[in-house]
Amino acid sequence: MKLNAKLLGFLALVALAVWLRMGQYPDLNLSVSNYDSDRYAEAGELGFPSLRFFTSIQQPTIAWVYQAVEPDSGYQITNISSPGDQLHPPLAWQPGFERITTLQAMVATLAWVALAWAVFRSIETPPLQYLAGGLVVLFGFSPQVVEWDYVMLSEPLAISLLVALLAVSIELIRSLGSEPAAGRGKRLALGVLWLLVSVLWVFARDTNNYMLPVFVVALVALRFWQPNRSQLPTPALLGFGLALVVLFVTASSLAQQSGRWINPFFNNLLDRVLPVAEHRAFFEERGLPVSEELLAEVGGNLTELSLFNLSDLVRWTEQNGTQSYMAFLASHPQWALQEFVEDSQYAFTENAQPFFRRAPEVTPGFLVYLGDLLHPTDSLIVWLVVIQLGALLWLAVRQGDRTRIGLALLFWLFFLGSVGTLFVSIHGDAAGIVRHALSSVLLFRLLLWLLPGYILDALAEKSANKNA
Repeated sequence: MKLNAKLLGFLALVALAVWLRMGQYPDLNLSVSNYDSDRYAEAGELGFPSLRFFTSIQQPTIAWVYQAVEPDSGYQITNISSPGDQLHPPLAWQPGFERITTLQAMVATLAWVALAWAVFRSIETPPLQYLAGGLVVLFGFSPQVVEWDYVMLSEPLAISLLVALLAVSIELIRSLGSEPAAGRGKRLALGVLWLLVSVLWVFARDTNNYMLPVFVVALVALRFWQPNRSQLPTPALLGFGLALVVLFVTASSLAQQSGRWINPFFNNLLDRVLPVAEHRAFFEERGLPVSEELLAEVGGNLTELSLFNLSDLVRWTEQNGTQSYMAFLASHPQWALQEFVEDSQYAFTENAQPFFRRAPEVTPGFLVYLGDLLHPTDSLIVWLVVIQLGALLWLAVRQGDRTRIGLALLFWLFFLGSVGTLFVSIHGDAAGIVRHALSSVLLFRLLLWLLPGYILDALAEKSANKNA
């Protein structure tokens, strides 16, 4: 009876999610494209799996999705948006793209409901279960998140896969820390699912790959957190660690071969290197061909494709660009940190997609207002998250609750990993910082509302133990 009541309560949260998603937002036949959107369809035309497919101009997971659901008539881009050019059209029907919009909405709905379920199950105090699960639903189905489903870019699926990865991670930690131990079959299924979602997520955006080293360190830490070798055999740990190392090396190599990084590298040259004499000299010492044509582009628009016509620059970039910029960051740590902090603050200044005009007659104003509360635009929330993470870990250690310690460490893992991917996103491209930092910033905002439920749950258990 108790279980049925809990299940019915959670189904009420699912009903709320479905009502929000299906009843408060535009028709899924509508969408908007960007100048990059046609590249996903073009990349999807390449043979899968093949080296050309994985080294195309766009991310493999997104290209694969476009290929998988493409209609016989193909995709027709008829509604272009360009925020940099102040072009924000309303949503419109684009033949073929309704399949992408529908798929992105379905994946997002499943991911957010899965996270709400994982959070609901991992909190012990009944009222807090509904509070925490409800906050996940309201956060994930707010306009600030849902409206990305209508944009034909990589962000919608990248966000959903990150949410799904967090949901599976919570379930995996619970299964490893529970007493009695979860069955071997369940642990194996969760581990395989976690690895599958990780692969899809890594190949959805190149910067996601840089969270994998943090995951590898976490696997090492798992041996000390969960010493029961029957639950977490050493061969399984080694296998997962090796798989993540292979994935990191493979994804890094394929991204380098793809050349997707060259245009962002040019943006860094135009915005961060050439305007500063000291920075320019650093690269000139390493052979950067600084020409009048190149210097003429400084101060203009970024993502300037005309730089690809400078054959000497392109050749030098392909051979020396990555290692030169990494050496530059290493030799200018103070500048790199200052740039990171300033651009991180800028990344928080927006919380809504900039590609289309919202239809107020469709999406009610109260949802927008609620979404603004749940998605604050002040970077100070990062420090609030740090305080909450510290409080949760302290409470978990004081109580000696192995599952709660594991969950606290898991949230620390995702937080630190997102700091790393945010650093790579900011220093990887001087243009489009808000968009490129979206996943990291969204996770910080999510943790802000996710962690209080776990902290209050720990305090409630402490109070119950004291009164017992």
